[in-house]
Amino acid sequence: MKKRINHSVLYAVLGLAVLLLTGSCTRRELEYPALGGNLTITFDWKNLMSGESIPENMKICFYGSNGTIITKDCTGTTGFSGTLPAGTYQILAYNSDGNGTGYEGLEQYTTAEGTVSTETKAFPATRAVTYLIQPSHVYAVGLGSVTVSGSNGQSTHIVAAPVSLAKKVDIKIKVTGQTSALASFTGTIDGIVQKIFLSTGVVDAATTGLIDFTPLPASDGYVATVSFFGKVPGGKNMLTLLCNYTGGGSETITQDISTALDNLSQSVVEIQLDITINITGTTPGNFQATLKDWSVENREIIAQ
Repeated sequence: MKKRINHSVLYAVLGLAVLLLTGSCTRRELEYPALGGNLTITFDWKNLMSGESIPENMKICFYGSNGTIITKDCTGTTGFSGTLPAGTYQILAYNSDGNGTGYEGLEQYTTAEGTVSTETKAFPATRAVTYLIQPSHVYAVGLGSVTVSGSNGQSTHIVAAPVSLAKKVDIKIKVTGQTSALASFTGTIDGIVQKIFLSTGVVDAATTGLIDFTPLPASDGYVATVSFFGKVPGGKNMLTLLCNYTGGGSETITQDISTALDNLSQSVVEIQLDITINITGTTPGNFQATLKDWSVENREIIAQ
């Protein structure tokens, strides 16, 4: 006897197989991971300090919410354009060609810092003192939380405006009285911070030190420019000038400039100290220098 094939059962089995194959293909398409999203970062150099050039070497750190870190190199003029894995990032950009500056704590967005090294000098000549190297041409900006999407070919464009982390103090010294008695100046400022947080521009108050400088003769007296990351908010800062006389000997003049340095911020990155010193006496050994007057001029950022 020939076996009869139950066509109803056969059709049901074939239909189930087609359904399973179709469902399997559909499920794979839905689970296919997003490769990444397009991101463009353009730098706006409106905060570039007068006389400085746009940095040639910029680093951009992408801190993923899952703990990953992606670092990209670019220039200050080209910015960044590329593809990143889809996700949310805290983004930090800084120039790696700053003078006198190193970087640490880059493993996290909130701990990344710029730091200056130290050097030991003799000032006064009788004792060794540790000073901070003066930083210059140092810029950074933190972009907080940015979401990069990999769906529908979406592209994200961000404009970032780096700010100068290095502040400047221009010192102008006018000498009156027995001007020929003065041979040279040497100066220091204390209470200066060694480190600054890159993402916020807030100083790290944990470590402070001194910076030193040597005012040079100019047509109307002596001039010097010092640069640093900042000071401890509300902290004390003493300006010390060592006056060296032509006939031998020296004298120290000090002035509290804490209030003047408190004016420095991300919008006021430069101040000018105008100092007048009067020298009395007629012969070596009895010269005396006194601080006659001083004033402060705040300078807003002047873009190129």
